[in-house]
Amino acid sequence: MTDIAVIGAGLIGCSVAYYCALAGARVTIIEAGRLGGGTSSTTFSWLNANNKTPREYFDLNVAGMREHLALRDALGAAPWLHDGGNLEWAGDPEAQAALLAKVERLRGWGYVVELLSPRQARELEPGLRFGSELSSQVAYYPEERWLDPLPLIHTLLEASQRHGARLHAGKVDRIDIMAGRVVGVATEAGERIAADIIVDCAGRVADQVAALAGFSLPMANTAGLLALTAPAPTGLSRIVHAPGVNIRPDGAGRLLLHSDEMDATIHSETRPSVDLIGCQELLRRACEVLPALTGVPLEAARVGVRPIPADGLSAVGPIPGVEGAYLAVTHSGATLCLALGRIVAAELVKGETAKELAMFRPARFLSTSGR
Repeated sequence: MTDIAVIGAGLIGCSVAYYCALAGARVTIIEAGRLGGGTSSTTFSWLNANNKTPREYFDLNVAGMREHLALRDALGAAPWLHDGGNLEWAGDPEAQAALLAKVERLRGWGYVVELLSPRQARELEPGLRFGSELSSQVAYYPEERWLDPLPLIHTLLEASQRHGARLHAGKVDRIDIMAGRVVGVATEAGERIAADIIVDCAGRVADQVAALAGFSLPMANTAGLLALTAPAPTGLSRIVHAPGVNIRPDGAGRLLLHSDEMDATIHSETRPSVDLIGCQELLRRACEVLPALTGVPLEAARVGVRPIPADGLSAVGPIPGVEGAYLAVTHSGATLCLALGRIVAAELVKGETAKELAMFRPARFLSTSGR
């Protein structure tokens, strides 16, 4: 039986652990902090392939979307998975032209997207205000969803443990290598865990773990700002991408707000606060789109760090130079987690080679890694 140590208990790590245990491996999940306490707990969690390029990355994200449905079918329920789709519109002619060009590309790639009039869009979401300047169309992506990450992590961990996986608290500070192959890891506390394979699922600090195997992984992590409203008297039931603000439900009447523009107002060490300028601007913009939010305060702010390899694409596959060392780090972790878990398990436990990962292998960074 193969011994696999999965480093990191976020969405990616818990998915890899689940599918590896399901395939018959003996799995140890090693987490340095709170379960799901990294990027998984500070994400907009939008499941999509909406603006993912190149085509190979788009296809991987479509597979990720489908894998969530497959898990729901397998378990009979998935209370963490929320249907409803996504409405997107633009606020000026240039942005509208870009939106329509994207819709045309997505249709050509077989992605489900409809163009609605503002009147038709209001039939889906009567509480939205589209703005008098919009005389064109609203894009509707009915197969896009959003996710509650922590309940999914809990389910994956429980299922992994039912298949024999064990959870270990500790920070890995050494990868033990003998004759060019992994034989285990050690934690800061001096505990040693034997393993034939280690999988680096450490998210925003995946480069630090990779360095323990002698591999330099270039990262371009970015900070993201989310604002959470208090419970609001609104029936919003789907994701909304409006000019200047993104909105989705977050349970019990609360709404989660985001904007790429407001991400630029913070950095990875910013202390979360509803008083941040970016949070207050998110609320102002959201009130313009959803008048029912008027007078509703913000309840919380979240600052997250997105793990992104330097070229913006997933890095999944063997770490060059060390047999048994494997890397799985990506942006879009909410969308990709289950698909990557299944694919990685097939490679590590069943010995298959995933053609869909050909362009995402860590070896592409060798020219800049110094190895």
